[in-house]
Amino acid sequence: MSSALGGWLWAVPIGTFGLGCWQVYRLQWKLDLIEKADQRMHLDPAPLPATDGLVSNIADEYRRVHVTGAFLHDKEMLLGPRTRNDQEQQGGGLIGGGSAVGFYVITPFKRSDDGRIILVNRGWIPRSLRDQSKRKGGLIEGPVKIEGLMRTAEKSSMLRIVDNRPEKNEWYWLDMTAMTEHSGARPLLIEMIGDSAINAANSGDEFPIPRNAHINFRNTHIQYAITWYGLSLFSTFAMWKSKRRMPRGRQLR
Repeated sequence: MSSALGGWLWAVPIGTFGLGCWQVYRLQWKLDLIEKADQRMHLDPAPLPATDGLVSNIADEYRRVHVTGAFLHDKEMLLGPRTRNDQEQQGGGLIGGGSAVGFYVITPFKRSDDGRIILVNRGWIPRSLRDQSKRKGGLIEGPVKIEGLMRTAEKSSMLRIVDNRPEKNEWYWLDMTAMTEHSGARPLLIEMIGDSAINAANSGDEFPIPRNAHINFRNTHIQYAITWYGLSLFSTFAMWKSKRRMPRGRQLR
């Protein structure tokens, strides 16, 4: 009985070791992904493709593009409350660190070439400027040329405390399906960037503040790998210690 039990228990260190190896593999995959995205981000901007689709292929994310059209400010959506995310050490996705709390301005943008409407994340504004009347200088009238990065939508989570309320134009997370239905836009999101001569020439007012281009993929694989390898080592040592303390007669059964 004890021998059989000991045999099954060895599945713990073996299994955790395997999970550690899997995380090392995932780490290499993520590092390669980050490197390729960084290369795309620093290429010269290309014209935005005539596409209706959401950036679901991760190979397209962080692709630097430019497009000409007009902002539809009457259909503006504020995403938040959010803290600013314009520095590399401030976190990932559209949620970042920092002290100031405000909103990201998501504005439908009507393309001049084909009339399609896309969504543009123009940048961050403080909570005090939530009302458009307080930032009229930032309501750029078209036609205007903008530059940005192609981005994917945020994923829904069961841990969210509140959900979006499109009927009240309240947006707590970037739900592309709901936002496109609400605004009449195509499921395509462009994030304007601050380190762009094109955007600087058409910045209007101080707000919104577009973030500087940087890679913000979440990468925790090294922490998980260390955790799994540590559990494997600890469980191996615990079983070896237990086997040494076991009476010799019981070990032979």
